[in-house]
Amino acid sequence: MDEIQDLKNKYIKKEFHNLMLKVFILKKIKAEKKVYPYDLIKKINELPIVNIFTDKKSLKNDIYNTISALSKADYIKSIDVKEGKRIKKYYSITPRGNKALQDIKKNFHELIKNIKKLLG
Repeated sequence: MDEIQDLKNKYIKKEFHNLMLKVFILKKIKAEKKVYPYDLIKKINELPIVNIFTDKKSLKNDIYNTISALSKADYIKSIDVKEGKRIKKYYSITPRGNKALQDIKKNFHELIKNIKKLLG
């Protein structure tokens, strides 16, 4: 029974981790106008909350997967920038991504209140 509970806890932690990554990435891209994924990885590693919900070994992969999901959902878009002989892919936020951030900010306290009610 402990193994089942442990799996449930890992699943819930992973869901919180994914949500935090989405919000962090959207917020960073909005603040900086365009962002290179490697810069996101460095900045996320500096956050103290990352240690609570994140397996550091999978963080890089999680960030790239989250960027891909946000891009597919049209929350962010890629911009190819030539730097020397290389082309780097940067990301910027879309109007839909801005709206998502506004909705999160607007509804965050209500969400937390409802979670507290559910938890008792």
